[in-house]
Amino acid sequence: MAVLNIAKITLNGYYNYGGVLQNYALQELLKRVSKGNVNTLWLSSRHFMPYVDHWGWKEYIKCAINWKNFRRQYWSYKNISWESARRTVIRKFCQKYISIKIPSRPLENLASQYDYFVTGSDQVWNPFFSSTRCREEFLTFVPSEKRIAYAASIGLDDIPQEDKANFTEWLNQMAYISVREQAGADIVKRLTGKTVPVLLDPTMVLDAKDWEKIEEQPLWFDGKPYICTYFLGERPAVISEVAKKMGGIKVINIMDPDDFDSYITTPEEFIFLIHHAELVYTDSFHGTVFSILFHRPFVICDRNEAGMCKMNSRINTLLGLFSLQSRYATAETGYQISDLHAIDFSHVDAVLKNERQRSYDYLTKALGGK
Repeated sequence: MAVLNIAKITLNGYYNYGGVLQNYALQELLKRVSKGNVNTLWLSSRHFMPYVDHWGWKEYIKCAINWKNFRRQYWSYKNISWESARRTVIRKFCQKYISIKIPSRPLENLASQYDYFVTGSDQVWNPFFSSTRCREEFLTFVPSEKRIAYAASIGLDDIPQEDKANFTEWLNQMAYISVREQAGADIVKRLTGKTVPVLLDPTMVLDAKDWEKIEEQPLWFDGKPYICTYFLGERPAVISEVAKKMGGIKVINIMDPDDFDSYITTPEEFIFLIHHAELVYTDSFHGTVFSILFHRPFVICDRNEAGMCKMNSRINTLLGLFSLQSRYATAETGYQISDLHAIDFSHVDAVLKNERQRSYDYLTKALGGK
């Protein structure tokens, strides 16, 4: 395969650990397959300061007139200072490990600068996450033969009616399509009649040793055993009971709103804390991914918070692939499972080896190789 120049698009931002780690992983995967240069096209530069970057006109008016003490609510030391510090360390990770390019407009000018364009693997095809209803995330600004999707996620059970015509057209214009979960493959099948592969999230294509190279122990870590939690929704109260049953083991809550050190966890520390935990409790897809990669006992919980996206399909696809469905806890089970530490990882590496090869084969073919 000739040395290639590749541009990729994913969800931009400095706020989500899984997002930036899959961004990095897809870059490394593409570099390995192409033996060339890979740039992430950052389609918006307004993703650093918290809370303001997604304000609409209503929020600006509320701030101007201080409606119901709006300023104090949104500009408190935790909302702004802590979140700004957290995004600063995530931004530092991106600047260190990811080749980011902020392109000039119109994007059509990019077509001649790169051999291929790759979209994925986050929820790039969720129309509610895109200011263009996914027009840019479908790479419509470059020729069809250069458009590749790697493990693209829709994150919905179905496409909104007003988007179906566009999605059908844009899907049919893709040169190669792969998705991250079965629900996405089912949607593509309904809209286009095409059967497309479900491939690994790129964070799983890299192996544990790859991640160990960039993980970092937090300066405040005392070396004592701990339960690691990472929740984007509400953290279940049952975790305190679990800690007591495990001999009063301490609990480290990544992004703990009452602890500055854990709240500003870096992506490198995020990997370390999952890697070395006695038990991981999470409602995060990537919290589950890294638990599996490092063979750490884990419990994945239903996400419990209004406005948060449902992730049943991607979790079911992930757990089903590794026959780990018993690790899924719901509100009906009190967010508990029968045996916290009885988990069989003996078959995981064999499954990963096979699935990684599928990912390499797919990209090798999509990028013009044999």
